[in-house]
Amino acid sequence: GRLDRIVRRSLPIMLLVPLLFGVGLRLDKSRWAPQRAAHNINAPNVLLLVLDTVRAIELGLYGFSPSTSPAIDGLGAAGVVFDQAFSTAPWSAPSHASLFTGRKPAELSIDWDRPLDATFPTLGEELGRAGYATVGIVGNTAYASAETGLSRGFDRYEDYQLTLRRALMMPSLTRRMLDRKREWLHEPPLDGAGRIPAGSVSRRLLSWLERRPKQPYFAFLNFYDAHAPYTAPEPFWSRFLPGEIRRAIPIRTMRRGGPTESSARRAYD
Repeated sequence: GRLDRIVRRSLPIMLLVPLLFGVGLRLDKSRWAPQRAAHNINAPNVLLLVLDTVRAIELGLYGFSPSTSPAIDGLGAAGVVFDQAFSTAPWSAPSHASLFTGRKPAELSIDWDRPLDATFPTLGEELGRAGYATVGIVGNTAYASAETGLSRGFDRYEDYQLTLRRALMMPSLTRRMLDRKREWLHEPPLDGAGRIPAGSVSRRLLSWLERRPKQPYFAFLNFYDAHAPYTAPEPFWSRFLPGEIRRAIPIRTMRRGGPTESSARRAYD
């Protein structure tokens, strides 16, 4: 009986301590990155932007109307546009790994449950060795986070957006229960471990640029907002879906030719 009382009284404290400790940690791996000495080299900055799950055919740059991408259209008008560019894989992890290594997915270790190993050097490693300050900020926490191995070579790599609510949802059992409840109520699925929205990705980069070492930089940004569930903010929702109630449209409810496909396609645009 005495042992039972001790357990009952101490259990809430024991449960709270690791939770509060986890909330206080930064889960971006960047604090353990080695610090490089600044190099005064005359080299251009390199900015790599990945618009995850954005299709070329849906951009004004490639003829889509009405244009969904006025800023990109302007960049294309003043720069070089590749009209025969293809991804090396149909999903994010190996596609990014190919971008970073110059290798085909079949040559790489990365897979659904395996990270990119150190067989081939990455863009971050090569530019780091050349004296660049390197930073990666990703919205796709499922297949572009540090656990995938894509963070190798970066001085700083930011992925998960940790809040108390997210910390409570991260345990597998909790997520499984919530997923079953959402399926039963026909609600959209949970959004991974909390993607960083585009505005936050951009602000984080600008903040890093203000305090970075005085040397050329390589910045990799992954924007994930165009991934399902599709729930565009205003005024874009009303522009593409006038009169429809704003909601999150998950992929799993779509059927080709079905009533949801038209709404989902417009919400995606």
